[in-house]
Amino acid sequence: MATTAILLGTYNGARHLPAQLDSIAAQTADWQLIASDDGSTDATGTLLQGFAARYPERVTVRRGPGRGFAANFLSMLPLVPAGMSAAFCDQDDVWYADKVSRADAALAASAGPALYAARTRLVDDALDPIGLSRGLSRPPGFGNALVQNIASGNTMVLNPAGVAALTAALADGGAPPLHDWWAYQMITGIGGRVLFDPEPAMDYRQHGSNQIGAGRGPVALARRGLRLLRGQSRGLMASQAAALAASAARLTPTHRAQLAALQTGLAARSSLATARAMRRAGVYRQGFSGDAVFWTAVALGRL
Repeated sequence: MATTAILLGTYNGARHLPAQLDSIAAQTADWQLIASDDGSTDATGTLLQGFAARYPERVTVRRGPGRGFAANFLSMLPLVPAGMSAAFCDQDDVWYADKVSRADAALAASAGPALYAARTRLVDDALDPIGLSRGLSRPPGFGNALVQNIASGNTMVLNPAGVAALTAALADGGAPPLHDWWAYQMITGIGGRVLFDPEPAMDYRQHGSNQIGAGRGPVALARRGLRLLRGQSRGLMASQAAALAASAARLTPTHRAQLAALQTGLAARSSLATARAMRRAGVYRQGFSGDAVFWTAVALGRL
């Protein structure tokens, strides 16, 4: 019996999808695939049906909810069979053959909710390497999750308890803009474990159609910093917090108080009040420069 359900979200991804499907088929661990296509008008549906014909006992193809990529991914969580882990999967990457087995091994010792994530090797449209995604300089935790996601969703794997916890939280009605950031927030918020693998587990293709993209190097760092300093990150941060607040009763008391402090800070009318609330929230970002830019944005009244 398969131990991991791969949750593949697709939308007009025919150009790169065959390589991803081949890498799924090459996994050394047993797997099942749930593919949710969100209304593609290219050959994506045909490719998925062809893959399902090759692996009829392993592959399920469904139509997505049509409300964007985050809703598409989250709509698959309730479909994961009981007792199975779940791995989010983008349509345009290439997984290493041991990606699922490495995640399974890392999660094996966790009885409670747990989330595995990893670095990626960044590649261009032709799969030529262009660098590595960022690693961690500080431990993952809820204070970090409130203001930053540490890893791409395409690397994330949830153990069965993590799948059950997120599936239950979906019933609360929160609608996060970013499903992977919400997964990091929820797992840490309920006291679960986050395991970050410093070794790349896949090739993360960077191209013009990426929903998010990894972004690396000084230019990407500068852009992220400018978004904070211009106040462009405030709305997204508030939307993620609002989705999380829908499940506030599931958070530990300490983390519930941290979330409330964050929301107070985001709604404050003065930079001093925001800074005080953010301190109470215990928030932090990875890296000295990221933390420095964040608190500069707070001081300037951009958050």
